[in-house]
Amino acid sequence: AFQRCGKLRETMKLFYKLRDEYSKEDRELTPTVTTYNLAIDALCRHGRLKEAEELYSEMMANGLRPRTMDLNVIVNSYAQAGLPEEANAVIGRLGAKPDAITYSSLVLAHVRGRDILGAEKILDDLLAKFGVNRTAQNACNTLLNAYGKLGSMQKFKGLIARMKQMGIHVGGYTDNIIIDSYLKNGDLKAAKAHVRTVKLRNQRVDPVAYTSLIHAYGRRGQLEHAMRVFEECVEGGVEIDGAMYTAMVDAMVKNNDFRGAEKLVETMNQNNVKMNVVAFTSLIDGFAKTGKHIDVLKMVEQMRQLEIPPTTATYNCILSSYAAEMDLVGVRATFIEMLGSGCTPSMITFNQVINAHAKAGDLGGIIKTFEEMQRRGLGRTFDTSPSALLTFANEDDSHIQLSSSIGPPATRFKAVDGVRNRRTVAQTFLPPSTSEESSMDAGLPEKLPAGYSVVVAAKKLGADAGAVERAFQRVQQRGESPGLVGYSSLIKAYSAKGDLPSAIAALNDMESENLKPDLGVFNSLLACCTLLKETETALDVMNRLTELKVNPDAFTYNAIMYIYALKGKSRPVEYIRRTIKKKMRKDIGALL
Repeated sequence: AFQRCGKLRETMKLFYKLRDEYSKEDRELTPTVTTYNLAIDALCRHGRLKEAEELYSEMMANGLRPRTMDLNVIVNSYAQAGLPEEANAVIGRLGAKPDAITYSSLVLAHVRGRDILGAEKILDDLLAKFGVNRTAQNACNTLLNAYGKLGSMQKFKGLIARMKQMGIHVGGYTDNIIIDSYLKNGDLKAAKAHVRTVKLRNQRVDPVAYTSLIHAYGRRGQLEHAMRVFEECVEGGVEIDGAMYTAMVDAMVKNNDFRGAEKLVETMNQNNVKMNVVAFTSLIDGFAKTGKHIDVLKMVEQMRQLEIPPTTATYNCILSSYAAEMDLVGVRATFIEMLGSGCTPSMITFNQVINAHAKAGDLGGIIKTFEEMQRRGLGRTFDTSPSALLTFANEDDSHIQLSSSIGPPATRFKAVDGVRNRRTVAQTFLPPSTSEESSMDAGLPEKLPAGYSVVVAAKKLGADAGAVERAFQRVQQRGESPGLVGYSSLIKAYSAKGDLPSAIAALNDMESENLKPDLGVFNSLLACCTLLKETETALDVMNRLTELKVNPDAFTYNAIMYIYALKGKSRPVEYIRRTIKKKMRKDIGALL
């Protein structure tokens, strides 16, 4: 009973009493295999896997013959934690013979550990040793789901074909995985086709599949199709659960049908379907984004009446609404309530609170929020140094010094934006332009933030390309890596200045450090190439973009069309025009 209720302390206390005290008084109370199994399972559920292994070894040393299911409990716990090496090692350490369930758990371990090749090999061994059974189907489903999430649709389709060929049942939960995977990879047509296939087999389509379809239509802005699927469920007698209602509410909110969403919430209440926190969060988020602060407050009040506790995501949406209204009192009250409720604030939370204080010019509020960040350990992100000295200057040049943990640039600069004299702040972060080595440290804190942060500081605070370059060089002199953002900022600064050779050299250095440039970097380079009419360099940049599989946007296509037009090549231009029409119909007027 203790083990089933998840009460680890009580379970283990009773087990040790049984083993160390009661069994010595009465041999009939000696722990059996079942007793050990309950204790091992309890430890595994709470992640105490080493102790579970020790009990397993103790059981063998006491002459008890463990069942394979005892081994599987431990292996499955390592699998859930995504630790394939440990899961494989424990089988060897404990000397037990694995069964089909053990192999299935190992497939899960490799999938969660992002070792897909290892998972494929284990699945092959499972099918070769144990043939087709329910466990094999579960293992195939695990790998199938992984392929769908990773977008490996060729392998995904190949595994489905293999399952059918081997006589493994493709239905039920597998159908849900197939439909959901097609939707996640943007193939709505294939998802709908599979729903029709399920119906042709005279099988019931799982409500989960319908819910996934509604989600997909909502995200694509096809509210009518989402409503049609929902109505089909109602008319077909499909059990509409809270998840499906929530998906429909979310689709309506995403497409600005707030009245329809509120009516659907009323229908949920009439049908005794409990409104969940996800649906409320979706409504609050929609109202906040459209500036309907009064409706946000109404939803919050409804949640209180229904005793539905907000999540971190819910609080973030509420904070966003108060911040948009410039209601600092509301922001503070919500933040305090959030901390008191036990919800863990995220970086998004702190960004919004700092932004609200910065807009109000409340430096004290910024300092307190930074201190709370430091207390919760959120300041130590990426390769950021643990502390730095920020100097904020007011118009009267009086200085306030703040020593605190420095978070990511996005958070820090919202604080900086609230300070009027940004030049003084820039001097805090950036080395002065003088060439004298002795003065290079003037204006710099003893512990500089991570290299890339300094480069971003230069760019964010409006410094010119020279300032970015000096900051970049100073970072390298200190033995730090500028990182992805540092190189990106330098390339963009050179491109904006029109210094194409330096920008390309920085791109080469970036790639030599195995850092993948993002689309913004390539677009800035293409913009520089078009302005300078450097067609050959532009074509080289385009080839790199293609090799790195970076998806182009409207700006990229425009730049490429311009480059080909400069070279007098009409066929590529026409091809790109057709590509744009196919991929970006909404933007066609602006583009052409």
